[in-house]
Amino acid sequence: MNRRTLFILLIAFVALIAVALFQTRQSSAPGSEATLAPSVRPTIDVAQVINAYTFMGQTLGMNVDDITAVRLRDPVTKKTFALSRDSNGNWTAPDNPGMLDLTIAENIVKTVVLLPYESTIEVKPDTLLSDFGFRPDGVFSIEILLRDNKTHAVSIGDLNTTSVSYYGLVDDKKVIYVMERRAIDYLWVQLQNPPVS
Repeated sequence: MNRRTLFILLIAFVALIAVALFQTRQSSAPGSEATLAPSVRPTIDVAQVINAYTFMGQTLGMNVDDITAVRLRDPVTKKTFALSRDSNGNWTAPDNPGMLDLTIAENIVKTVVLLPYESTIEVKPDTLLSDFGFRPDGVFSIEILLRDNKTHAVSIGDLNTTSVSYYGLVDDKKVIYVMERRAIDYLWVQLQNPPVS
């Protein structure tokens, strides 16, 4: 072996040692490991988070099996995405040619049933719905058809001042729902990019 090859191997060996030392120090830094000690209790109680919300399906008395069709609609652009059950109970996208992703279709319907909200605001005679983003229709609409031919319409208005919730109106518009943002954003994404290939 000549000196040049020996020198190159020595440099490569030193570089490997440096990388190993760097990785060892990085993994031993506080907070860098993802393991939990059995004595450490979680700082978030999932039950408390879930209990902070009421679900629209409970309020309207519906579950996933009750729904035969859902239409997501943008009132401004008039873009729609509809799901409906076929005679075998499977989800279809009648207005969109192609293969529907059935998992996402089921998730859309589950999200519609859940639609978590944290509180309501009473609509009084002097309440200006435009202050909540309803000019007149809102920015997003969810239309639901049930097996018994009852329908529900959910109109989504503006984000609230903290941008963590949307304002929503349902059916009779007697109350404004303060709705959890992530569920609405998920449905909005499905409208913009329908799960059909």
